[in-house]
Amino acid sequence: MKRICVFTKYKDTESWNRDTKRKIFKEGKIVWECYDIMSGKDDEGDTWDEIMIMEYSDEKNYNQALEDLKEESKIEKYQAYLFEPYPKEQQEKVDMMMKKAKDDSYVDITPGGTVDELLPNRIKSNEFLKKFLNGEYQGDIVVVNFIKHPEISVYENGHKAEGETGKQTYKNYGRAAMKVQGKVGAHYDAAGKVKATIVSDLDFKWDVYVFVHYPSVKAFEQFYLAKTRWPTVTHQQASMEDGMSFFVKPYEG
Repeated sequence: MKRICVFTKYKDTESWNRDTKRKIFKEGKIVWECYDIMSGKDDEGDTWDEIMIMEYSDEKNYNQALEDLKEESKIEKYQAYLFEPYPKEQQEKVDMMMKKAKDDSYVDITPGGTVDELLPNRIKSNEFLKKFLNGEYQGDIVVVNFIKHPEISVYENGHKAEGETGKQTYKNYGRAAMKVQGKVGAHYDAAGKVKATIVSDLDFKWDVYVFVHYPSVKAFEQFYLAKTRWPTVTHQQASMEDGMSFFVKPYEG
């Protein structure tokens, strides 16, 4: 079984719309798809038109799909990654924890402060985020995250968590984050390891991917500023060597 994530940008001269048959991904099963991608990073614009996760049970069809993607005349550029989803048991455990958090009175989603106060050094990113939160669109969104962990976690004050990998530190953040996500009604659309980079303009590989579905933009804002999450953000930042995030709209139906 092969599962790939594909970012596509269509040529400006080509008209396109959602194609449920996905002729360029022969024999592949659509696991997840979205459109209208908005970058969460200040040095990236609205680069991509669609993001899709495709699954292939046959190695031959998988390889053919990559060849077809390379030759597709409507596509201006693309990136592709090989995904390995977390085991079903792990996904079920996360789902259960998030569902329980919905009624957990100890999970406080009142704001711990403002966007600017949470990460004061991220001026451009904060401006983008405030514009997004107050924008015209307020429907459901998916936050697409790619994360690369450092070998040793480093905090903003220069402190190194000796003997603790970025992956381990991220767990200190993740436990609180998932409870808050559950409280606001979010759930994981997809999560797992990035096993390989097939095509990318980046010179390193990501470690993990996490796609989180929020029922509204307001729900994401509640999560982002929640008092319960606020103290753990230092662990999140220390556990990430780099990250790539996008706000995207899921297709309906």
